[in-house]
Amino acid sequence: MNQVKTVQPHQDTQNKAILMTYATLAGAIPSLIPIVIFTTQFVQSGLWQWLATAIATGIISLSSFNAFRLTRSNKIDQASHWLIWGIVIPAASINLFAGGVVLGLIFNAFLIPIAVLSLLYQTKKLGRAFLIGAVISLYILISNRWTPFPRLAVEQVFLIALVVWISTAVFVLINFYFALRTFIAQSLRVKLVVAFLTVGVLAVGVMTFLNNRTTTTILQNRVGTTLHSLADSQAVAIGDLLAQQVNLIQTLALDQLLETRLEAVNAAYKGDPATIQARLDALDQQWISALDADLVIQNRVRNLTASGFRKFRANFPAHVEIFVTDKFGGVVAATNRTSDYYQGDEDWWQLAFNNGSGDIYIARPEFDEGSNTFGINIAAPVYDNDTGAVIGILRTTFDTAALADLLATAEFAQSGRVEIYMPDGYELEAKGGELYLETGELDPNIVTQFQLLEK
Repeated sequence: MNQVKTVQPHQDTQNKAILMTYATLAGAIPSLIPIVIFTTQFVQSGLWQWLATAIATGIISLSSFNAFRLTRSNKIDQASHWLIWGIVIPAASINLFAGGVVLGLIFNAFLIPIAVLSLLYQTKKLGRAFLIGAVISLYILISNRWTPFPRLAVEQVFLIALVVWISTAVFVLINFYFALRTFIAQSLRVKLVVAFLTVGVLAVGVMTFLNNRTTTTILQNRVGTTLHSLADSQAVAIGDLLAQQVNLIQTLALDQLLETRLEAVNAAYKGDPATIQARLDALDQQWISALDADLVIQNRVRNLTASGFRKFRANFPAHVEIFVTDKFGGVVAATNRTSDYYQGDEDWWQLAFNNGSGDIYIARPEFDEGSNTFGINIAAPVYDNDTGAVIGILRTTFDTAALADLLATAEFAQSGRVEIYMPDGYELEAKGGELYLETGELDPNIVTQFQLLEK
């Protein structure tokens, strides 16, 4: 009789060891591939959230392998603790780095403890399993609402959500297969209790899913409307600011002294277009090689017109460089030495001259060598008051610091930055009171979306 009692617990321990072996392998093996995927995403994107997610997944794998080691030593209870907590806690922590995976993590928190404990203890510790699931789920919901870190964007989270669901499904299916074999042999009362509990969990899961979807949709719509209004107001503010600068330049172009100076310089040109161009090219070479004290430089930066420009700059310091060219593109007066004398071959000059008709030109922000400033070049034609003909081009470099100060008043969600998409496909980012021009071209998908909005 004693022999029978001794054999029965030993057989039960062996059965539990076999079941736990399958459970630990089901937890360890499916997590290996996501580690590689998330690490690859980190290398490609440089986002630390991918690395954190890979580390959390790695902890799941290590905990499962340790549970496997303990199982081989017949330490079943310790192995079950390592398996349950080593999966649900790191998995729940993924919510800190990636939004939109709440539902999958909550299912993970409930189903994994139920699966493991039902394998080992049938229904004896289901209450503990539900308590573990409730505690971890509460942690997930709290961290989802008050996450301390910026999380991966919604489109980036899809891969994580897919991995969470697949890994959880594989683990649960393997474990429930063995649990079902044990469940079939239970009494009717036990089966009814488990059935009611299962229905309760599914009901909670469905309500959580529907509530999460509804709340997410409402918040996205509300945030989208707010950001759209803020973006519109900032766009109007930027447009008004640049329009004010254009008005200032046009007013400066009406100066009678400037008109008189340009008429005199233009009248000094003699010969056919080829002769005039040869003279401009020669002066351009002389300008580039000359010292600052040379007459070719001083005659342009120390005349009365240049002094007027400096007075204008003193009143409007955001205009860091101002100069004017004649109708052929040669520099006539400037607040400081420009990089070239001949400007007629520049795109901005040709667009502002507009084949003699004149037009306003506003460039995208870029680094200006002449003023050593990251700014916006604005050009306006100077007209003859009598004939209306274009007699010169006035250009200024407007410091983008003024533009950055304006954009700093807009707080776009938690990003702390403002991104301006330029018509030519470049991206201008305002961050920390400064503007940065992204060298890479804009994502074609974003360009397509803007084109659709314009229709």
